[in-house]
Amino acid sequence: MTTLTTSEIRKTWSRVLSAVEYRRQMFTIARNGRFIAALVPYDRVALLDGLEDQADLAAARVAVAEGGGAGRVDWEWLKDYMGLE
Repeated sequence: MTTLTTSEIRKTWSRVLSAVEYRRQMFTIARNGRFIAALVPYDRVALLDGLEDQADLAAARVAVAEGGGAGRVDWEWLKDYMGLE
């Protein structure tokens, strides 16, 4: 994966987007020596979203099972268990 600075991105934005779209390249973007973002083909983002959904569903099933297995749990308990606000 190629790393570009924010100033490099500003100068080459169109070429970078074309590289992502047509050559399926991925880039990390750095500012002041720190990684701040990534530019990837959209299907990679969709894949990541699907994986996150699967992990959330698995965690919710565990929470329901630990809540007594009755198929229902208290919403406040579930939010605490899942670390939600």
